Amino acid sequence: MRFLDVKTDFAFKKVFGSEGSKDILLSFINAVIHFDGHRVDSLEIIDPYHIPLIEGMKEVKHLRENNGDLRLVFYELPKYTKTVEELETPEDKWLYFVKEAGSLEIKPATLASIPEIEHALDIANEAGLSCLELEMQHRRQDFIILQQGSIDKAKNDGLIEGRVEIIKHMKTIGITTDEITRLTGLSKDEI
Repeated sequence: MRFLDVKTDFAFKKVFGSEGSKDILLSFINAVIHFDGHRVDSLEIIDPYHIPLIEGMKEVKHLRENNGDLRLVFYELPKYTKTVEELETPEDKWLYFVKEAGSLEIKPATLASIPEIEHALDIANEAGLSCLELEMQHRRQDFIILQQGSIDKAKNDGLIEGRVEIIKHMKTIGITTDEITRLTGLSKDEI
């Protein structure tokens, strides 16, 4: 069994933004956003595949006008390191689901203990997708991998360029190649 990586926009919309996903979205929102003892009881899902582009965060301003205050909540998933055995709260389980769904091969019993997560796993199960949906998901994953590769290359190129500039500066102020080798850990050939 393989599941969609819900960190991609296609899969996230499929799992959380479909008309049949209200229970999933409500459970997720109530688990990860703390409303001082209050719960979100209902919501309206706007088709995420057909919404018009909104210029300049107008939707955020609209929310602020209707609700007075707007609070944004961010989770840094790479820093979320709990294992499936360590999951205790609904928040833990939802964060684990979002982070790890794409790498799961089975439905962990711990996650399936929340009916809405089990429903989300059913939607994210690749076996239930059409050929077109699978192709869209794989293209999106490929795009993300290429983008990450470009970012990694740019970081590496920047590090190399920075080292070159430092070494040039060291040479201009009279530091010997042997001393530069000792300080940088680079070989004479690399310098």
